[in-house]
Amino acid sequence: MCNSRYINTRDQFRKKCLAYFLRHGVANLSLRPLAAAVGTSARMLLHYFGSKEALIAEVMEQVQIRLQASFQNLAANHGAAGRKTLLQDFWKVLTARPNQPALRLLFEVQMLALQNPKRYRRYLTRASTTWRKLIERALPSRQKSPVSATLYTAVIDGLLLELLSTGDLKRTSRALTLFADHCQAKARPRNIKR
Repeated sequence: MCNSRYINTRDQFRKKCLAYFLRHGVANLSLRPLAAAVGTSARMLLHYFGSKEALIAEVMEQVQIRLQASFQNLAANHGAAGRKTLLQDFWKVLTARPNQPALRLLFEVQMLALQNPKRYRRYLTRASTTWRKLIERALPSRQKSPVSATLYTAVIDGLLLELLSTGDLKRTSRALTLFADHCQAKARPRNIKR
């Protein structure tokens, strides 16, 4: 009972902290106002999460897990023939208006982590590795490699940053389609003349 209550309380704090992060960001995060907003004390947040950085990383890992589950569900439904549409459908999920605040927050935490790599090393490594592996598994066999998965990840990240910076969904979506077309052409077997 005690252990399940601890886990339940921790989960509730994580959800409330995410809502707070989405409204206020994390760059200037102070535990006292956060704790007051989620109905506890800074000391209790530290008890449950260990440090401010660990709290941020754990909350953001939950956001990553949610987006990765969306990708996995789409990949399972597309099969090998639909890689271009998988990329385009996942783009639609990512760029849906309700997901944009979470994307902004993910990029904010990514930049914060890059500025403080010692504090956020685990978060940086896990975020990069899990996305790369997920994407690599979804690639056609001729493209299945960490390098190809890194390219896909970098293109999506870059286009998302462009979208969030400019708000130009039409142009960034067309750029993604162009990239998908290039990748699809590259994945086709070549006819070799003898």
